[in-house]
Amino acid sequence: MYISVGTSWNPALIEGLADINRDEQTKLPTIEVYGSMQRSPIGGGRGVTTIDYASKSEIEAYVNFAHKHGIDVNYLLNAICIGLAPFDPKSHNEILEYLEWISNIGVDCVTITSTHLMDILTKQFPHLPIVVSINAEVDTPQKAKYYVNEYGVSRINLDFNITRDFRQIELIRKAVDCKLEILVNEPCLIFCPWKHDHQLDYAHSSQTHGQTVYPVDTPQIHCGAIRIKDHSDIEGSVAQTRGYGAS
Repeated sequence: MYISVGTSWNPALIEGLADINRDEQTKLPTIEVYGSMQRSPIGGGRGVTTIDYASKSEIEAYVNFAHKHGIDVNYLLNAICIGLAPFDPKSHNEILEYLEWISNIGVDCVTITSTHLMDILTKQFPHLPIVVSINAEVDTPQKAKYYVNEYGVSRINLDFNITRDFRQIELIRKAVDCKLEILVNEPCLIFCPWKHDHQLDYAHSSQTHGQTVYPVDTPQIHCGAIRIKDHSDIEGSVAQTRGYGAS
């Protein structure tokens, strides 16, 4: 079992993680960091205001720095919606240029939600390992097998609503031979009714071809109020750290 940590694109994080990994008492090394640009043709699964700004040149240097310290970089392309961009010639070319840049800077894998995007990656960038995003809501063996059989994914983030359902996780584990990943401290409500609107807000506000407004995070306000009233609704803590195993 290993740990994957969200990055702020600050090299000091890599130095600190490398020090921890070298400590003989460390039982679970951090082998990967994950992150994305604030805004891009594809967007992502985090709010723009929560992502530290980094230019393309800074991200490229960061990837090289992480590799020198033995840490992989997982680039997030995990927006829940990319609209009809793949079918519009201009937007499609922008996506291809963006993916070409990601491929050239040497990231170790990409995390994706959209099956349209997976189609593009498997056909035009087959060397880039695909990680299925938690936003794809993989919660059954059938879904997991589809992603493995259709796209040859290297890892699947399981839907956070089943992280306490060990029987279901066991069934998925038996169905596929790729790595499985669990978000160990997800802050969202279990079976949250605002989840899709929340991720749609994040996706469209982080896309360069979308609206340039930064929406008030009303879903977070709603679920935050509920968590205060009833602590049993807390799926995890606020930190965004993930653990996964290769078994």
